Amino acid sequence: MSSMDDLWNSIVSEHPDESGEFILQKFTEQMEKPENAALRREAYQLLAEEFYFEPEEEEEGDEG
Repeated sequence: MSSMDDLWNSIVSEHPDESGEFILQKFTEQMEKPENAALRREAYQLLAEEFYFEPEEEEEGDEG
């Protein structure tokens, strides 16, 4: 597979009448296969970018 979108779309086209839960399960099964390691790395990178928050710097000032 060339991308996660391609993988997702291929599953949807193969199972057009199935529920979203079924499609997600099939997608997860495919992502776990060794030959899809590059897609897993891509997914982890996207998740890291989406959910990484820069720590806020505390402002220094008079606290007393």
